[in-house]
Amino acid sequence: MLSKSRLRMWANQLLPAHCLLCDIPVGEPHWLCTGCRLMIEPNVWACSRCAAPQCELGRCTGCSNMSPHIEKVTTPLLYQGVVKELIQHWKFHNRPELTDLLLKEALAHQSQKMPCADVVCAIPMHWYKRLARGYNQSQVLARALVRHVRLDTIGAVTTGLKVTNRGPEQHRLDRRHRREQAQHRYRANRLVANKRVLLIDDVITTGATVSAAADALAAAGARHISVWALARAP
Repeated sequence: MLSKSRLRMWANQLLPAHCLLCDIPVGEPHWLCTGCRLMIEPNVWACSRCAAPQCELGRCTGCSNMSPHIEKVTTPLLYQGVVKELIQHWKFHNRPELTDLLLKEALAHQSQKMPCADVVCAIPMHWYKRLARGYNQSQVLARALVRHVRLDTIGAVTTGLKVTNRGPEQHRLDRRHRREQAQHRYRANRLVANKRVLLIDDVITTGATVSAAADALAAAGARHISVWALARAP
């Protein structure tokens, strides 16, 4: 009987795995080749509160645009280059199987300790949009994060946050219209009352979405709100 390693070797020779982004053979069934993986850019010089990139002095002037209810934002990666391509494949090309890859790369580049939380809330998606896409990527990400992180430092995923109206696609709006559309878009229930909440999103651009969600959580009685996302836009 052939061993699994020999069968895998033959399979790779007959049907070699290819990098998702540059399409070169990678020899093993990985999503990325070494070259593309090395091009992943971490969000190193980030604001200590809102995680805005290129902030070498610790705090940035843009923090005033973020909800005052948010204690801290953590985004390990920069939303550009390889990371941007991967996330767009994940979100817009029906590739939920890329969740673990993106999470693994984000956690590998994260230098800060994961915030403690009693509950985890993903940015919700309107039911019509979720039906069209097939899944809420932030919800999938939140569940994967809970699986990967020690359960004594992070709580269970809850459905304590809801969308109150269906708005246009956020990635199609400029910064001003993102803020306008996000206002009063979310509602939280009493599941989050007096809880430490970790709010999960995929990408933070202006901070309007997480700010609106944090305001709703605070209105429902959440006592401490942190945000974690895969990437921050420059």
